[in-house]
Amino acid sequence: MDGKDVAFEYLTGEINRREGKHIEQRVGLTDGAKHLQDRVKEHLPSYTLALNVIHASEYIWDAANAYLGEKHPERTNWVGMNLLEILSGRTEGVITTLESILS
Repeated sequence: MDGKDVAFEYLTGEINRREGKHIEQRVGLTDGAKHLQDRVKEHLPSYTLALNVIHASEYIWDAANAYLGEKHPERTNWVGMNLLEILSGRTEGVITTLESILS
């Protein structure tokens, strides 16, 4: 593809082509990148945004390794706690914490 705008043009064309009464719910799966979420909201305003938690968890593991080290005994618990916060809708708090400890 030739950039994000072209990708979203293609995506919306495919959505329009496949649209029908059989579709009851529309969900846009994104990672935590605000610019991507903003594009989905702009191009697909009726869609519910969903976070790809697998993608987000990779970042949390990277942060845990940077903060605690790969062999730290509390690393798994730290990752779990932060993922639970994200899944509970408290993503901004996790971001704030990560920015403060990793800066």
